[in-house]
Amino acid sequence: MGMIIQAIRDSARGETCTLRTPWCNHDTATVVFCHGPRLGLAGMGQKVDDWWGAYGCSSCHEAVDRHRAGLQETLTWLHAIQQTWSRLIAKGIIPLTADPKPVKTTPKIFPHSGRMRR
Repeated sequence: MGMIIQAIRDSARGETCTLRTPWCNHDTATVVFCHGPRLGLAGMGQKVDDWWGAYGCSSCHEAVDRHRAGLQETLTWLHAIQQTWSRLIAKGIIPLTADPKPVKTTPKIFPHSGRMRR
């Protein structure tokens, strides 16, 4: 099991489906947080971390779990994850600052002992 973030899972309650496959039932009462495709992020039979997913109704969740979304499945997921992240940021569940502080870097210089090895 990947990283569990209960606030993200709970945030799906009452949301509209972001997966919107052709089988979408548009029922907000059935929307849950659906874990996205592994794409090397987890092993077979394991779920990815909770931040990698999208809001999906029961029909879309079943469609993507059964890989019925066809050739557009990856694009469908990427679009849905982007839409879900926008909502998570707007809700304050994933905090972002407008002016991030610059990351301080240090050069990788190692002290010289004064002796040379042969």
